[in-house]
Amino acid sequence: YISLNPQTPDSRLLGFLDANGNYRDTVFHRLYSGGGVFCIDELDNASPSLLTTLNSMLENGIGAFPSGMVDRHADFVVVATGNTVGKGANPQFPERRPFDAAFAERFSYLEWGYDARLESAIALGINPKAEPWVAWVRKIREWSKVNAPRLVVSPRASFKGADYLRDSTWKLEEIAESVLFKGMESDLRSSLLNSNPIPHVDRD
Repeated sequence: YISLNPQTPDSRLLGFLDANGNYRDTVFHRLYSGGGVFCIDELDNASPSLLTTLNSMLENGIGAFPSGMVDRHADFVVVATGNTVGKGANPQFPERRPFDAAFAERFSYLEWGYDARLESAIALGINPKAEPWVAWVRKIREWSKVNAPRLVVSPRASFKGADYLRDSTWKLEEIAESVLFKGMESDLRSSLLNSNPIPHVDRD
């Protein structure tokens, strides 16, 4: 596993030769040569040069490492994740980068949405009385797709809200501000709450 950012160097994946000429390998190198599943997270946040380095390794079955050429193991699999689909920035993630066509061709695409049953199970495991809150978060998620596309309504809002409802003295409006609104413009907040009032949650 590795999480990428624009400054991640090739050496985090490929390894490097130290001052004595000894190769310092990586988990990526070990799995590439020996088999296994490697997860690259935040792929749409990586520098284009790093993605270019991966092109031939993923496509041609042989990788150029500082230690030499390495055949890709038949059981080596790369799973890559990102907040966008490789087409570039969107309103929620304005700094993400597009993939060039050659790199995108190395992968098969699978959309992976939120698992509503898992979200409920985790939130209610934190606080069994939080079901009205979780249902409200889901309503906001659907509302925001049309009315507030820059608002991120992830399951974290359900989990954190459930926790605060159990252990804090904050009012419901304060919890919503903390885990969901996060400084949202007042007009948009008013429109959201008029369409989706915060439900009563039993906190006794």
